[in-house]
Amino acid sequence: MSKAKVLHITNWYPNPWHDHEGIFVREQFNVFSKATDSRLVNVQVRSGSKWFEYSYCDYSDSECGHYVLTKFQRSKVVHLISTILLLWVLNRENVNKYDLLHIHVAYPLLIHFHWWKRWLKSRVVISEHWTAYHLNFNLPKSTRKLEGIKKIFHQRIPVITVSKALLHDIQEFSGASDFKSYILPNVIDQNIFRYYDQNQQLAIPKFFMVNLWNERKNPYPVIDGFKSLSDEGLNMKLILGGHGSILSDMKEYVSSQGMSEIVEFPGSMTKADIVDTLKESDAYLCSSTYETFSVACAQALCCGVPLISPPIEAIMEYADESSMVSVENNNQQGWADAFRNFMAKKEMFCRREIAIRYTKKFSTESTMKNYAQIVDEVCGRINK
Repeated sequence: MSKAKVLHITNWYPNPWHDHEGIFVREQFNVFSKATDSRLVNVQVRSGSKWFEYSYCDYSDSECGHYVLTKFQRSKVVHLISTILLLWVLNRENVNKYDLLHIHVAYPLLIHFHWWKRWLKSRVVISEHWTAYHLNFNLPKSTRKLEGIKKIFHQRIPVITVSKALLHDIQEFSGASDFKSYILPNVIDQNIFRYYDQNQQLAIPKFFMVNLWNERKNPYPVIDGFKSLSDEGLNMKLILGGHGSILSDMKEYVSSQGMSEIVEFPGSMTKADIVDTLKESDAYLCSSTYETFSVACAQALCCGVPLISPPIEAIMEYADESSMVSVENNNQQGWADAFRNFMAKKEMFCRREIAIRYTKKFSTESTMKNYAQIVDEVCGRINK
């Protein structure tokens, strides 16, 4: 059977204004396009200095972007412009010659889907990654904007999510559950995130996490728990990579606690930087209380590095006691106890076995196979 023809449409993608925006969608597309006959178009309305300005970018033979830059900020107007731009692109791309229209992140692209769906002959599937459903889009529970987003999931469009936890969030948010659903984890680049044999024992235990630091990532209980062990005389190092809105506050806090010698801030890190640090780390830390998947945790496991994390539902879908120590209470005492627990059982974690297990679980081949099966089922090419 020939490969299915799939047109991918996304509102997030690396672009001339932000070269890392939606990088996870590009990474997915690079894998999905090996399993199907695929083309991707980024359709986006961005803030601009004029009332209306159109821009087009060619990224490769199979990737391009159509953009409208505008001074309009009212969501209704932006939604209307987005829908008009999307319909123009779908017509330009002759969408009905494709077996499947794959929408990456439903809002805002499908906000008016109930208007124009009758014109579409191709099947449709949605991929979701967003924490926004869990956070109710940071809006009051009942607003007209939210009602419009919820309506998308009442159209019975099949949905692919990166975890069962995210699927549950979407169902709870929308009040809809009568759509087909599939779980397909985020893509992990195993050319980079893989096992690296470490022959020498690390001289000082090192613990590492990297984030776009904001209030939701809440590193302070981790720092406080780490200080508790340091005050007990344990010689350890904490590495907090990345940047973000609270980074300067984090540095000030570490300094005020007299921890500048044992806490390191390497700043923004490339994938190669992250891997180099993982090689020298005893464990990777997750300070969040919610994740839709946590690519960073999956990357660490593919390198054979065990986790210390609160028992977040999405992470617990793939991690267990053979690869993770749970933080039972996300406070200073809870993290101090978790660090002690990890140090007591550190030798029980076999890095090579962890890496083998998770590189197999998150392999490109597995993702390609599962995606191709989902596409064939949604398109009616096979029976479930």
